[in-house]
Amino acid sequence: MRRPQKRSDQILADQVGESRNQIQRYIRLTELLTPLPDLVEGKNGMNPAYELSFLKPIEQKILVEVLNYEQATPALAQVQWMKKFSQEEKLTEDVVLAIMSEEKSKDLLKLYFHQIR
Repeated sequence: MRRPQKRSDQILADQVGESRNQIQRYIRLTELLTPLPDLVEGKNGMNPAYELSFLKPIEQKILVEVLNYEQATPALAQVQWMKKFSQEEKLTEDVVLAIMSEEKSKDLLKLYFHQIR
């Protein structure tokens, strides 16, 4: 009987001591535009970077411009809001600015999100 072949991500995971899921997350980061990994790096940067990888390239470009303007780094909660707006096809520069410039933006964004539906 033939032994089942391991997937390449599992082989790599075994070699570097990571889970296959973590290797897949690293691979997903290749979807980020070049400046974004540097803008969200750090010990807590993996989760926001992973979530940002689901934004469309044009949305990532907008985010880079806003991050440079605001001199800010997005928190995970802010990135999750952006991802939600992106999935709804409603992530615009104004929305990114609102998310990045407002520390207590949950109520504001909920209101805004319901208004643009």
